[in-house]
Amino acid sequence: MATINYILKSTKNPSTLYVRFRSGRTIDIITSTKFHINPVHWSKVKQKMKGIVEQNGSIRYETINKYLKNLKEHIIDQYNQDYAEGEIIDKKWLDETIIKLFNRPSKGDTDINVFFIPFVKKFIEEAPTTIRRKTNKPVSNETIKEYKSTLTKLNDFETHIEKRIKYKDLNLTFHQQFLDFLKNEQNLGLKTIGNYIKTVKAFARQAKLKGHPVHDEIDHPEFFSPDSKTKAIYLNEVEIDKIYQHDFSNNERLDRVRDLFIIGLWTGLRISDFSRVSESHIKDGKFFQIESQKTGQKPLIPIHPHILSILKKREGKFPESISDQKFNEYVKEVGKEIGLNQMIEGAKINPETKRKEEGIFPKYELITSHICRRSFATNHYGKLPNQTIMAITGHRSEKQFLDYIQITPKEHAEKMEEFWWNQTKENEQEELKLKVVR
Repeated sequence: MATINYILKSTKNPSTLYVRFRSGRTIDIITSTKFHINPVHWSKVKQKMKGIVEQNGSIRYETINKYLKNLKEHIIDQYNQDYAEGEIIDKKWLDETIIKLFNRPSKGDTDINVFFIPFVKKFIEEAPTTIRRKTNKPVSNETIKEYKSTLTKLNDFETHIEKRIKYKDLNLTFHQQFLDFLKNEQNLGLKTIGNYIKTVKAFARQAKLKGHPVHDEIDHPEFFSPDSKTKAIYLNEVEIDKIYQHDFSNNERLDRVRDLFIIGLWTGLRISDFSRVSESHIKDGKFFQIESQKTGQKPLIPIHPHILSILKKREGKFPESISDQKFNEYVKEVGKEIGLNQMIEGAKINPETKRKEEGIFPKYELITSHICRRSFATNHYGKLPNQTIMAITGHRSEKQFLDYIQITPKEHAEKMEEFWWNQTKENEQEELKLKVVR
C-alpha cells in the first residue's frame, strides 16, 4: 500500500518541507517539495499547516495546504499510471512528478518539461528525420521553413510580453494576445496570422501527445485560425492563351519568366516545383512527374501543348529557374505587357507598411506565383471529375479543393445556362432523329 508523508528535517525558520513516498518494501523515496515554511506553523500529526494568520494579515496556509493535498493525489495517480506501464519509480521520477503538477522549471528557462519554446526547438531539430504519417516521408524543407518562421514569431512574442510561455499558458487568453501581437505589432494580414496560429496549435498538440501539461483550451473552438476572405484571383484560359501568344523575343528576361509562368499555369505545381522542372522529369514523352518539395507527393501530369511548344522553341530545354521574389516581380511586368489592366478587388503588400492591404487594383499588380495552382484548378473545375484534378493539385479533401476554386457566381450561372442550352439542343436533335426514323 502506498503512503505519502510530509517531513520537516530542521527546526530552523524557514525550513524545507520534504515529501516521502513509500510503496511496499522496495520503494521509499524522499525529495524536496521546494516549499519553505516556519516549523512553528506546521502540524506533523495533521500533515498540514496550522491555521495561523500572519502578522500582515495574510492566510498563506490555506494556499499551501491546498497544494499539498493536490500533490498527494497527483503522486498517487501518476504512480498508478507509471507503475502499470513499467516505469522506474525512483527519486528522479518523484521530482518529475512534482514538476508536472506545479509546472516548475528544474533547468531554468530551457526546461522542456515546463516551457513551450524549448519543445518547439527540439521538435524542429528532429523534423528532418521525423516520418510523417500521411506521406511516410520526412518533413519537407518547405514545412520546416514554416516551423522556423513560427518559432521566430513566438520568440518575438515572448520578448514583447517579457514572459516565458509555459504549456499551461496556451489558453484562450494567449490566443487573443498572440493574435493581437501579430496583427498590431507585426502588421501581418489575417491569412498569415491564421497560418502561424495553425502551426502553434500543431506544435501544442504534439506536446500534449508527449505528455506535457498543455492547457485544454488549445482544442477549444475559439482557439481558431483566422483567414482572410479577400477574393483570390485567377487567370482564365483566354488570358492564359494571350500570355502564351505574346511575342517577348526582344526581352529574354520576360520571355523566360513567361515560359515558366505557362509551365506553372498548365501543371498546377507550386513555384518551388515548376521552377525546377527539367528534362529528367519527363515520363514516357508525354507526362511530368516531380516530387513536391512541400508534400512529398509525385503526381503524374500530362504535358500541355503550350509547354510542348515552349520546349520545341528552347530545343528541348526548360527555362532556367528563378527565385520566388524575382518571379513575382517580373511576372507582374508580363501581365502589364499583355494588357491585364482591368481593375479588380484584391489584396497586395504595401511596400511602405510591409502589410497586405485590400483594395481595387489593376489585375497585373495582383499576379504572383500562387495564381498558377489556383488557375489550374479553377479552369478545369466542372470539365473534369474533381478527383482527377485533385490527383494533380494534391488536395487531400474535396472541401479543401472547393475552397481553392475561384469561380464567381456569374460564372457559375453561365455554366448552368450553357448546360441547359446544350441539353435542349441534344433533346431537339433526338426528337429529329425519331421523326426521320418514322
